[in-house]
Amino acid sequence: MRSPTTARYRRTRVRGHYADARQVLSDLQALGVDYRDVTSVLENNGLAAFDASWQELGDQLAVALRRPAGRSAREESRT
Repeated sequence: MRSPTTARYRRTRVRGHYADARQVLSDLQALGVDYRDVTSVLENNGLAAFDASWQELGDQLAVALRRPAGRSAREESRT
């Protein structure tokens, strides 16, 4: 028996809608929206956000690794 999620996916997948998708992209282009530019900006912003989060995680780990064994961040902030 298929799950409701699988059934919904099968109904909403892209196959069979290529002509519609091409028309949407064409309409966007006519409005001055450059698809390649949009995807490039989204990709760059996503990478920058990931990089910032990764750096923050690394900084937090570095602080935690420098902390004496057995001490929590809460205990550190009280001193």
